[in-house]
Amino acid sequence: MQVEKLEKRKFKKIILVMGDQLSENISSLKHYDEDSLILMCEVINECTTPKHHKKKLVFILAAMRNFANLLNEKKYNILYVKLDDKQNTGNFTSEINRISKNYNCNVLYLTEPSEYRVLADIQNLNGLNVNIIEDDRFFCSTKEFKEFHQDKKTIIMENFYRFMRKKHNILMSGNKPLGGKWNVDQENRESIKTKINIPERDFINNDKITVEVKALVEQKFNHHFGNIEPFYLATTRVVALEIFNNFQKDLQ
Repeated sequence: MQVEKLEKRKFKKIILVMGDQLSENISSLKHYDEDSLILMCEVINECTTPKHHKKKLVFILAAMRNFANLLNEKKYNILYVKLDDKQNTGNFTSEINRISKNYNCNVLYLTEPSEYRVLADIQNLNGLNVNIIEDDRFFCSTKEFKEFHQDKKTIIMENFYRFMRKKHNILMSGNKPLGGKWNVDQENRESIKTKINIPERDFINNDKITVEVKALVEQKFNHHFGNIEPFYLATTRVVALEIFNNFQKDLQ
């Protein structure tokens, strides 16, 4: 995207945006300016570690391409490396090194990756000033979670869950859970009632990008488990909001 224009320029910094960070409000993009190059790349290593369900691969890759198009339309400096690009080296760190040399960048910004393996690899990059920004999309930061469990002999999810509920006053009545129970896990293990009215799932027409990605995944990852069809997942924010609004209507 905009490759011809971009190749005539040099940039001071790269901002890496990953497949689970597709938001204009992601913390790394708060550091964007005209000297920044946003880098998004599809890499074989992340598609096969582990062997993901084919439907998941279509969902992530199509969502990435649609988000990149959105940024491109809004005139961000963005470089998108597709899975089958001839120069694609196959993993994040080698792609960052390749692009930083091509565009003379010496600074990297990214929101903290959700995969520890990816985080460790990027932290060990040489020749770049790496800035890992806290992911502010969560109720609890990594730092706060470490502080929560540092003096505990064992880490139990239930204890952390209650801590978050109390701190953020989620479904609470004073210091007690709303309704008198912290969870309904036991009830959730029961079989679904046969007479319950389940709203029909929203089926959506796949856009051109999603259709192309489905063909790509079927070609390159046909040895992965699962079926692509029926594909009913939203790969753009607009469609996701439509489905969410319909879901809310069904609850009323």
